[in-house]
Amino acid sequence: MMPSNQNTSKMRKTLILLFVFSLTFSLHAQQLWQDTPSLDSFPIYDFHPTDDGLLIAMYGGAIQKKTDEGTTWQDIPIEGGLENNTIIRDFVQNGNTIYVAARSILINQKGGIFKSTDNGETWQAAYDENLNPDVRGLVSVGNRLVAGTKLGIFISDDGGDTWEKIDFDKGGARYYTIHSMVNNGNIIVAGTSRYVFTSLDGGDTWQSINIVETTAVVRAAYANGKFYVGTSGRGIHTSEDGLEWEKLELGLGADQQNISSFLMVGDDQYYNVGGNIFKIGAVMNEGFDIEYPNVRSFIIYNNTLYAGTFRDGVWKYDLPNNEIANSPTIHLQPNPSAADQVMLSYEVAEEGKVFVALYDQNGKQIQVIANENLQAGSYQIEVDISQLKNGNYYFSVQTKDQQQTQSLIVAN
Repeated sequence: MMPSNQNTSKMRKTLILLFVFSLTFSLHAQQLWQDTPSLDSFPIYDFHPTDDGLLIAMYGGAIQKKTDEGTTWQDIPIEGGLENNTIIRDFVQNGNTIYVAARSILINQKGGIFKSTDNGETWQAAYDENLNPDVRGLVSVGNRLVAGTKLGIFISDDGGDTWEKIDFDKGGARYYTIHSMVNNGNIIVAGTSRYVFTSLDGGDTWQSINIVETTAVVRAAYANGKFYVGTSGRGIHTSEDGLEWEKLELGLGADQQNISSFLMVGDDQYYNVGGNIFKIGAVMNEGFDIEYPNVRSFIIYNNTLYAGTFRDGVWKYDLPNNEIANSPTIHLQPNPSAADQVMLSYEVAEEGKVFVALYDQNGKQIQVIANENLQAGSYQIEVDISQLKNGNYYFSVQTKDQQQTQSLIVAN
């Protein structure tokens, strides 16, 4: 017996509604936070991408690495067996060598700087008796390493074999333990309690600047041609030169100014305040149901936003393709690359101004590839990378409505 036209119509509507609900649920489910198992309960202070995985630095819980989109993580041993009682802080890469800042929890054991030349698989000491063992910040300027410690700033011009303390006027800063560091070429910003110390010459001389009252500068970053510092009670401040600072308006209340971590990518802003994760002022906590909802670090890696938490390991959030991430509309070949040139392919959705540039891992602009009006369509550009040192870089393609990025790993 054939169903009536009325019943057939109802069945079609039901199927359509089920399909729409299923599609909506599927798309929605893909944008929930998901935990990644196999992590110890230690704060995650930093991430670092390699050409075969992603490293994490843990407070008292070693270095761990993933190679399978966060499904599992593996412990990485550190020379001297310090991995179980060392606070691992900041990663930085110089050529093929990755460095990490560390400080020992036990007073009778050494901390300092460790280095790896095999994508983070093994680590060796990179310090001498002059370097204060309580290292909390680290940047690379050319071939120089600049370390921020509990007792000020140290530099090394030989890959960490020998260190020299930099003596400079600290202004009115009574306590100058370095909490974080960032640089854009020769300009370095070091965050302390209430102050930032800024060097315009790669670490030789420094100026002290009081930007916030009775609070600490806990996180520093460089993106979009600006420096950013997050504070424990006074929000985020920004500067183009590291000398003149102003508060970034985030639309947060007076009780929402304690920034534990943040990530600036193009026009997007991700930050953690009071147990909530924000993106440009909007809370994005769906699926983020943990006991200690405090995020200590962020990174975007392979089109996924990763959050390193205080006690609940690493969580991930798959970004839609139209957000600022490693968008599938940008392609590089070869990548990783040991060649002198790479082929950059990208798509322009509609006619308008297009800006394409190459940046290093700290956000410093290296080369402008294109800056012109283009018709909608597909484009290919052969980019000379013969002068680039080994390390991590990224291309950015910016149009009127969106910006997309694609990471590049140079490994000669």
